[in-house]
Amino acid sequence: MPTTIERVIGREKITIQTGRLAGQAHGSVTVQCGESIVLVTAVMSDRPRAADMDFLPLTVDYGATGAGRAAPPSGSTPGR
Repeated sequence: MPTTIERVIGREKITIQTGRLAGQAHGSVTVQCGESIVLVTAVMSDRPRAADMDFLPLTVDYGATGAGRAAPPSGSTPGR
């Protein structure tokens, strides 16, 4: 069952929703402001991390779709 929270900050409405996408992740939310939306997920290992590990692995995947995607210049052929 999805849970949605909406708040107005300044003149912008922020919508946070959980329980709808990325069900295999340990936690996930979508955050929407205007026409922009991001999916934030978190997963963890079943094993505790080593005591001498002094960094946090982080991956960020970015992909624009629809009108936000940049088109290649006219006449260009990718890969040539």
